[in-house]
Amino acid sequence: MTLGIGNANFIQLSFDHHRLLGIGSYAIEERKQKLSRYRKKKSKRNFGRKIKYVCRKALANSQPRVRGRFAKTEESEMQA
Repeated sequence: MTLGIGNANFIQLSFDHHRLLGIGSYAIEERKQKLSRYRKKKSKRNFGRKIKYVCRKALANSQPRVRGRFAKTEESEMQA
């Protein structure tokens, strides 16, 4: 029985076939280009906070807070 030799040739051929095609449906060069584009975009991600409305930020900063949350002012409590 020569099962080992026959299977080894088949595995080698299928491995070479996949190496030529690349991974998935992309060729090797196309995959490299897509990965480099992804890594470049990933390095430019911005998770910082950006204030879109300065007037809203100014109003929020002027509001009284209790433990970091907005609280009612004494004037509004007396009117209610």
